Amino acid sequence: MLRWLEAGATGSYGTVQEPCKFPQKFPDPVIVVDTYLRGETLIEAYWKSVAMPGQGIFIGKPQWSTRIAQSSIIQILPSHLLRRNLQ
Repeated sequence: MLRWLEAGATGSYGTVQEPCKFPQKFPDPVIVVDTYLRGETLIEAYWKSVAMPGQGIFIGKPQWSTRIAQSSIIQILPSHLLRRNLQ
């Protein structure tokens, strides 16, 4: 995860308890992107997208939001997600 941050990512979430690979331990990308684009902070978006957050860790800038970096978000989003959220 640290390499992602060194490369310019704002934050990341990963599991800390193995070997179970329950889907509830991982962020739901649709919820993360939708919540984030609605103006909530990065940590709020991740928190709402993980059903079992006690088995993971977030690293990065938790207070970062689209209000701070709207132009950056638009540049990295896949077009099908961008169209849906800007309507």
